[in-house]
Amino acid sequence: MLVLPGVLPKTFDRKFHMYGPVGGHGGFLLRSGKKGYHEGTHLSYVPVVDILFRDVLVVAINDWYYPLVVDYGTSEELEALRSLLRFDSSLGERKLYALRGSSSVGYLIAGSVSWIDDPDGSTSEPSVLLGGLDRTSGIEVHFA
Repeated sequence: MLVLPGVLPKTFDRKFHMYGPVGGHGGFLLRSGKKGYHEGTHLSYVPVVDILFRDVLVVAINDWYYPLVVDYGTSEELEALRSLLRFDSSLGERKLYALRGSSSVGYLIAGSVSWIDDPDGSTSEPSVLLGGLDRTSGIEVHFA
């Protein structure tokens, strides 16, 4: 597996679903499979794409996004989220990440985000980003 720097904002022209909390270190996973359905249209993609947030402190997202732009949130968005959630803890090294879709916006406060295009992957098996799979040769992981 090759780890490369990732640049935000990152746009994905595909449908992602919330997979949920994973791992033992506050991970949160979004997945986009090889097939999907959106507003009467069948979707077909070549690789599975997984997005993993680590060291997650806050999750305020929708269950799906299409398309999806992952970006850093603004200071105004952070203050609005803090006010809404009555959250006044220190972020430490964490950052606010914004998930922007065509009809919704969501937020995660997390330590990092990484994503992977996995041409041999399947949403019926664990993500390569979670480790434990032998199928990592030649796969690029982008880390921001």
